[in-house]
Amino acid sequence: MVPTSACASLIMIKYCFRCKKIYDTENNICSECGKKLVEHPAGESPVAIITTGGFELERVKAALEDEGIPCSVQEARGNVNMKILNNADNGENIIMIPLAAYNHACDVLIGIGAMKPQDNTLTVPDDIKIENTDEEMSPRKRFWVRAGSIVLFIIVVWLAITATDIGIFLVKKLFAS
Repeated sequence: MVPTSACASLIMIKYCFRCKKIYDTENNICSECGKKLVEHPAGESPVAIITTGGFELERVKAALEDEGIPCSVQEARGNVNMKILNNADNGENIIMIPLAAYNHACDVLIGIGAMKPQDNTLTVPDDIKIENTDEEMSPRKRFWVRAGSIVLFIIVVWLAITATDIGIFLVKKLFAS
């Protein structure tokens, strides 16, 4: 593993799509599942940052979300979860974040005491970013999308009213005789 003091430009991050873990250049195969690692992961790739449960899970999620870091929770493999028996989540869960937010998330977790500085053995290079796939809509396109939505809404309401009228007509005809 590469210490955090190493220069980020010298580090090549490798990623396991199955386990959602990142590794430095020493590894070509995931130590968890044995799958081949990907050399150039996307910034949106979900990464397992910490495994925790109970109150600590909520505390970590809140801290990440307060910093604007999107996160999701995945139940750990082999987890015997009491959720079914008592509707409580006492088992271990993995918190997933985007790869591009890894360094910031580690700083946050170290800051709240959920992670020790020595646990953060990797630094993700600054050139790994989340691709902005959202294209800004032009005013003209926005107008036509809104107009189309209004027309579709009116058609759906008309169909619902017509179906109700036909249903009422059939019920009256059935019981009128």
